Amino acid sequence: MYVRVIINISIPSQLISQLFRFCFALTGENLNEELLKAGLAWHYKYFDKSIKFSNLEKIARKNQKGIWSMPNPIAPWDFRRASKQYSY
Repeated sequence: MYVRVIINISIPSQLISQLFRFCFALTGENLNEELLKAGLAWHYKYFDKSIKFSNLEKIARKNQKGIWSMPNPIAPWDFRRASKQYSY
């Protein structure tokens, strides 16, 4: 069973990136950690210096989970940069 909860709030734009850096599920789990553990996310070290997140990504890479099971995964920031070069 799924429950949809709609909350309408106003957030100043300068706070949005700070608020969404850590996302938590209703169960209290940190979604960022879970995505890194499963190999479904990259740790963007330029903006976040968390050793914990860095270690979770290293473990996922070592165990070839998710995107790390691919032969040559491309970081999102590299993909966007390349896409801009070849856009029409």
